[in-house]
Amino acid sequence: AEATVDARLLTRKLLLENGFFDVEIQEDASLIAHTSRGDESVSIDFLISVDGSPLMIVKCSMALESRERHVIALARAAFDIPPPLCAITDGLVTRVYRTASGSMFSELKEDFPSRARLLAEAAQIKPEPVSKKRREMETMILMAFEAASCPRVPDRINDGEGSNK
Repeated sequence: AEATVDARLLTRKLLLENGFFDVEIQEDASLIAHTSRGDESVSIDFLISVDGSPLMIVKCSMALESRERHVIALARAAFDIPPPLCAITDGLVTRVYRTASGSMFSELKEDFPSRARLLAEAAQIKPEPVSKKRREMETMILMAFEAASCPRVPDRINDGEGSNK
């Protein structure tokens, strides 16, 4: 299931309350994953950048367990040098992972790690590009998740092009 509007609003609120600046938070970001069949556009709920460098991507989903691998694959496949951190949240529980290792860094209920804590953790991670072989594998994993995802519903469901009557 895709994230609810409430989860996205709560996530933005928690990011701001935990020290992030509005200019560091890009919502509904589109990224390009390079696949053997060409470039694929993928979307994320939040891209957090500090001083112009990606720090973390955040995916909102009501299915945390099944989507943790999705967000890790997305972070590894859509960047030349992946952001050090990636997160999945349902708005109530937030799990932050180290992108390179896939290990969990933090799990919080009804909160988000502070900007200072995330920057301190990221400073300990040496930014390195993903190997070509690893990137291809991550892209295949990402595309499998993307194919299984429900498409985002446009704001206007009935645009006059059809009817469910």
